[in-house]
Amino acid sequence: ETLKLDLLDIKNNKNYEYRHCVSVAVYAVAIGVGYGLTDEQLDNLAIAGLLHDIGKFDVKKRVLNAKHVYNDKEMDEMKKHPMYSYETLKEYPSISSVARNSILFHHENLDGTGYYGISGEKLGIFPRILRVADTYDAFTAQRKYREAFTPAYAMEYIMSNVGTLFDKGVADVFTREFPIYPNGFTLKLSNGEVVVVVSNDSNSMRPKVRRMDKVDVDLATDPEYRSVMIESMM
Repeated sequence: ETLKLDLLDIKNNKNYEYRHCVSVAVYAVAIGVGYGLTDEQLDNLAIAGLLHDIGKFDVKKRVLNAKHVYNDKEMDEMKKHPMYSYETLKEYPSISSVARNSILFHHENLDGTGYYGISGEKLGIFPRILRVADTYDAFTAQRKYREAFTPAYAMEYIMSNVGTLFDKGVADVFTREFPIYPNGFTLKLSNGEVVVVVSNDSNSMRPKVRRMDKVDVDLATDPEYRSVMIESMM
């Protein structure tokens, strides 16, 4: 019951944290399914995704509510939120140590350059999954200080930092299991066209689309669309 109230507190923060936490849980579980995790592991992963940022409400309000990119001092304060989350959830025996540790380390990088300097296999699979899911959702959401990036940009960032920030296996499973542009979604292209996704089986970042004149175009192979970018989902 208390955890339900905590989630309501998240939702009341202008809804961003609530949407973010739910989205991270969904992305994380999608990756976990692709990895073949057990039901119990998926339960723990979902809980970790839902509650990974609960400690932000112990961060100083002026930092949490800042409408600009954090300076060094503000960033140092924000970096405390995984520990705050961990300490808060220690009071609830129903939250497993696996979920708590995953939350504590969800901002760690594969090369040890994260918040607390934990690297590689020492992290375990759950924090590495959360790192990808958290980054992807943060990039594709509109923030107080910037517009949302496109799903393609977010995925390009993740894939270009595989081996340093992100685990390659996790990133590969994510691109395979979770389509960036789901079928039926409407996209705006850089040439001004509005199109609908009809298939992303061959290339999740450059799907097949249908133009308004009902002509299908494969953005991955059509030479006329080689330099056309996907600007946004509508």
